[in-house]
This record gives sequence, C-alpha cells and structure tokens, in this order.
Amino acid sequence: MIKNIHLICFRNHLNFKAELDSELVVISGENGAGKTNILEAISLFAPGRSFRNCKFDEIINNQEVSCNEWGVHITFRDMKFSTGYFPNFLRKIKKNGEHLKSQSDILKDIKVLWLLPQMENIFLGPASSRRKFFDSICYNLFPEHAKNILRYEYYLKSRLKLLQTECIDTDWLNSVESNLAKFTILIQESRKSTLDILKEQIKNISSKFLRPDIELVNLIEPLENEFILRSFNQCRILDKKSGRSNFGAHKTDLLVIDHNKGQKAELCSTGEQKALLISFFLTQALAIKTINGIAPIMLMDEILAYFDPLKQAEVINELRNLSTQIWITTTKSKEDFFKFLDNNRCSWLGL
Repeated sequence: MIKNIHLICFRNHLNFKAELDSELVVISGENGAGKTNILEAISLFAPGRSFRNCKFDEIINNQEVSCNEWGVHITFRDMKFSTGYFPNFLRKIKKNGEHLKSQSDILKDIKVLWLLPQMENIFLGPASSRRKFFDSICYNLFPEHAKNILRYEYYLKSRLKLLQTECIDTDWLNSVESNLAKFTILIQESRKSTLDILKEQIKNISSKFLRPDIELVNLIEPLENEFILRSFNQCRILDKKSGRSNFGAHKTDLLVIDHNKGQKAELCSTGEQKALLISFFLTQALAIKTINGIAPIMLMDEILAYFDPLKQAEVINELRNLSTQIWITTTKSKEDFFKFLDNNRCSWLGL
C-alpha cells in the first residue's frame, strides 16, 4: 500500500503531505476542496495521462516559484516513486531515484484502477464508449492488447483512405486488409479471454447486487483469417460509399444485465448502474490479483453517494476482501461515514 504521499504544486495542493497506515483511505471535504485532485495525482502512476486526460499546463499550479519542483511522490511497498514533467514537457517516472525507461515499466510494481462518477454514462452512450471501457480492462490483463488496438485502428484508417482514392492500389489494399485480419483475431481473442476471466471472478463476489450478467455482442464468427479477409473484400464498395468501415472488431459491443432484475444496464436506475460499474471494478481487481498476485490500488471518486448506508457497507467490505488499498472521496463527516463501518482500519484525510 501507499505509506505516504507528497504533492508539490499539483492543482490546488501547493505542498500536501500525508502519512498512511491502513488499507482504507477516506478523503473528506467540501466540493472544491481538492479531494479528486489527490486521486488524480495517484492515477499518474499508471501509463499515460491522468484519469482526467489533462495536459501539463492544466495540472501544474503556477502560484509559486517552487512549481519548478512540481511532482507527485509516494512510498509504495518500501519503494519510492515520483513523477513530474521536465523542461521538454515529457512526463517521467522515477523508482528509487532512477528514471524508468518507459512509463509502462511502472506496471511491474504498481497497478492503479479508478472509478469516476462520469463513467456511469458508458451504459447510456454509444457502443464505442462501452468498447473503450472494456478494452481498458483488457489492457490491464493483456498489456499487448493496447498495441494491437492501435495497429488495428491505423490499418482501418489506411484502408478507408485507400478506398477513397481514384486509382486503388489493389496489392496495397490486400496487404492492409491482411494486417487488419491479423489484428482482428488478436483483439477478439483478448476480449473473449477477458470476458471469460471476468465471468469467473464475478462468482467470487458475495454481494448479490454486485453480480451482473455480461456478454460481448457483434463478435466476428467464425474467427478465421479467410472469412475476415473475404468480409473486408465484400464491404469495399459499401465502405467507399458510406465513408466508414461496416465490418470489423470495432463493431463489438458490451452487453450488461442486472442479474436480479434481468434488465439491461441502460434501463436501470442511476444507483443500479453505479452498482454494475462497481462490479466491473471489483472483478477486474480480482482478476489482476489472481494473475499477478498483487491487487491494484483502487481509486473511487464519490461513488458511494448513490447507495444507502447498508449497501455502502457491502461495497466497502467487498473491496476490503481484496486486501489492497482503497481510496474513497466523500463530502460526509467522519461520524456519518462510519455509521455502518469500522473506523479503526482507516486513514482519514480531512481537507
């Protein structure tokens, strides 16, 4: 777990320090106090940008000259990690004072998962949102999935561009579609493996309201190279006219059903949708722990607000069973928050 954290010129935190001694960390404060900013700082110990996907100049606090020392510093399992931007505006991560060659190297020591209020919209939005959400879970279980998605998207755009040209280079188009078929197979295999893993882990959740039924729809069947090549070839005229690809791995969607009601997620209440999201949060963490032996750090921003106290207790107890560190933000007082919980196993940070 994270034993201490130090933020320097990070958003509204000019010099924030905290010592931690438990697996449950609750950050309490009024709206605008900077609770989410602390979670965002921890999310920087995952590859890429923070969970807000913000640029450097949006994160750094320029009120102090010391902003040149901008950074996030933590002690995690007796190892010291820090991250910050350098003059070339590239963010780097240090482990025990040494720069990691790649941001992805941090995954050997730390994995971070987060659950944000706006993520509930994945059930109401387009299929692309659910697919991106599910692919993010795939990345944590199968790191090569991220590269396969990028290559697939590159060849998909290349194919459309070729189809729009007046004199199509058929040999080049065949080559592009051959690569598309290759990455289509790899992507769908990772997605199906992830689905199987999540289904198995859902069985380990004791709380009934956190056990959804999940499936992937619009999968390519049969998942064979010859069939995929033939399908891309048959869609050439249609794709050229429509200006979009009508076949491929980008058509897959995630179907989520509330197990108790037998109702699709998009028809469920806001609280029920939150519960369904938390179930993915839990099962993903369980899967990572099963595969890697260590559960990820869990960040939850105002997620419990939609549940009654008894269900809040159920969620936290499920999280505690992971034996990992959980960070939760709340606007509640310490007395209200722990009405149904044991506050002896908690680090309370009041802002």
